Parts: sequence; structure tokens; C-alpha cells
Amino acid sequence: MSVAVELDSTATENGFAQMLGTLLIQNLESKPRKRKIASKMRGRVAIVADDAGVSVTLVFEGATIRVFGGIVGYPDVTVRGETDAILATSSIPLHTWLSLPFPDPRRSEEKANFATFIEGQRTGAVHTHGFFTHPRLSIGLMQVLSIYGE
Repeated sequence: MSVAVELDSTATENGFAQMLGTLLIQNLESKPRKRKIASKMRGRVAIVADDAGVSVTLVFEGATIRVFGGIVGYPDVTVRGETDAILATSSIPLHTWLSLPFPDPRRSEEKANFATFIEGQRTGAVHTHGFFTHPRLSIGLMQVLSIYGE
């Protein structure tokens, strides 16, 4: 099963878009389960880093994930907040059974990343829109962006 990640020309001038595109490519190449998850995803996800003044749109089309610099079209899910809190989500391990973010309490780095994400949610440093109306897309996003898992 193959999933291609394509960077649009608008992503070449957006460092945040390039970074997310590279993360997706690395995760999908090295982790077969993430390819399977990504191949079932459909929809648009906008990620906005307010403090950096940049945004990215990820368009999941099954066999292809398109990465755009800026917001393109109408996103189904939007993640908005500070860069550190957004990027912390990729460093939170996934619970093996549920495939949801869940840190190992014995590992301080994992706890710190999870704490950064939760604190961002609590303080409003990170906002999510569409998470509950598009749960498969939202959970799939966490799964394919996480550096952990199979």
C-alpha cells in the first residue's frame, strides 16, 4: 500500500509546510501501519501557527496527501495555536491499543511533550475545531504525525 506526499508550489516557501511534509514522508516510509491509516483518510486539515504567522493545509485523498502553504479551501479540521504546542503532538507516543496520544509515565521527555500539549489545550494556546465532527480525520492526523508507533 502506497501513499504519496506531494508538496504544492505554495509549500516550497513555507518552512512549516516543508517540515510537516518531511515528517509525513518519513513516518509513512518507515511505518507501514501509518500508510494504512493515511490511505483511509479523506478531508482537509488546516494547521495554523499563530506565533510564527504561518499556516498549512493537508489534504488527505487516500493514496495522496497534498501539502499546501496557507489555508486552501474549507478545512474539515483546524488546529490553531503556538508552534511548540502544535509540534509537541508529534512527540507524544501513541497508546498501543487505542492509538491515541498517551505518554509513558516513566519517560520524562514524553511526559513533558504531553504536558505541553495538554497545557496548550487548557490555556487556549492550542485550539481545535472540527475534532468531534470529524473524529476519524482528527485521530488519523494524530496517528500519522506521531513519530511513535508502527
